[in-house]
Amino acid sequence: MIQRLAARGGIELVILRAPGRIDDVSKRIDDAADAVIRLPADLARAQEIIAGAELDILLYTDIGLEPLTYFLAFARLAPIQWVTWGHPVTTGLDSLDGYLSADAFEPSNGEAHYTEGLRRIRNILMRYHPPTVDPDLSISEFGLNPGRTSYVCPQNLFKLHPDFDAWLGGILRADPQGRVVLVESAMAGWTEQLRARLSRTLGDVMDRVSFIPFLPTQRYFRLLVAADVILDPIHFGGGFTTFHALSLGTPVITASGDFQRSRFASGAYRTIGVEDLVAENRNDYVERAVALGQDPGARIRLSGRIRQAARALQDRDEPADELYDLFLTAFETPC
Repeated sequence: MIQRLAARGGIELVILRAPGRIDDVSKRIDDAADAVIRLPADLARAQEIIAGAELDILLYTDIGLEPLTYFLAFARLAPIQWVTWGHPVTTGLDSLDGYLSADAFEPSNGEAHYTEGLRRIRNILMRYHPPTVDPDLSISEFGLNPGRTSYVCPQNLFKLHPDFDAWLGGILRADPQGRVVLVESAMAGWTEQLRARLSRTLGDVMDRVSFIPFLPTQRYFRLLVAADVILDPIHFGGGFTTFHALSLGTPVITASGDFQRSRFASGAYRTIGVEDLVAENRNDYVERAVALGQDPGARIRLSGRIRQAARALQDRDEPADELYDLFLTAFETPC
């Protein structure tokens, strides 16, 4: 998306980069920009540098994931300041002029959830390129029995709210041959806390909950392919995990919640026109998950539909074009 913006005339694209590791994706973004400004960790100095750049529009890709950008956002550093969905919650700051979010992610009353003021966008603001993974994989690669249906929830463990325990238990009790598969956290304490909690809440079916070691990126992609069914947690669902799973043709069971952070999967399904697996409530979620888990033929058919339809999420120019037009309109409209 950055490359698409940089290729259009009329906008000079400046990347403000906070201190931290520069990976390959970061480097590609930097290479596509007109200028890159590397900010120091010192808040006052970083504010001075940004103010000195005399930006017309400042777009925060997220606010709340690390301290520097959060505290930078308290200041008015450009005439127009927006934030988007890198962190799916309002900032609560009156220094922001809008929260950009895809209409597909938002409930009908979404405007009430943002102090910045919600700006609904037609497109999902990203340029998503799917991973390439061997399509013929077995869950046995992860030390698990392929004879049992694997209901995989590959999310960071902090997303598994205690309310979700009953949903997992419902699936395990409805499918005696089923198994819930979770991925251990990189922080060992989180895994042990969740394991202890599930032992209390799931009781008689806890023996069919498997934790596999924390996975590097390519192994994580392989798990998404090997899973029979992906379970999207409630309250805080998967974003890129969902996009990856759909592009690989693995069905994701989800339920639309009240806030954006629980609506990424249902929004993605709405965008691609496949809404078979969007549940209305807990019972519906369990029934859809188990019906799919116990019917390999249905999974194969649905997998093909999803993989084909998911192309609507991939390598699209429209999000960058819409953002470009938003920038120009905001700049040219008198305050």
